[in-house]
Amino acid sequence: MRRAAYRVSSPLDHDQREYAPGEVVDLDATAAEPLLAAGVIEALPTASLPEATDATDARTADGEGDDRTAALFAAISALEPGREDHWTTSGKPEVRALNAAPGLGNVTAAERDAAWAAYQDGSA
Repeated sequence: MRRAAYRVSSPLDHDQREYAPGEVVDLDATAAEPLLAAGVIEALPTASLPEATDATDARTADGEGDDRTAALFAAISALEPGREDHWTTSGKPEVRALNAAPGLGNVTAAERDAAWAAYQDGSA
């Protein structure tokens, strides 16, 4: 079943994890439907990351971009504040930490930067 990223509007306890307002959660449509109706989550735009610019990022231009964006947002949301191996000294998500997230694999610094900017400004 297709999954997507949603921004949490009200505190949410899902899959043995608590989400605070503003965090991003990755859900399938069945789980998301009642939460959307109750106003607990809101859908995120799916075209937040730039078009692919090279072969490494081609997956974002071949129909997998929506899933990739959702996976990046979910991975960023799962990073632990204050944990040095999750964040760079400049406050960005650590690429190695994102690469360790299930289903992401080869995240580039440029891809991380684009996802992080969209995640921070709420346009994603």
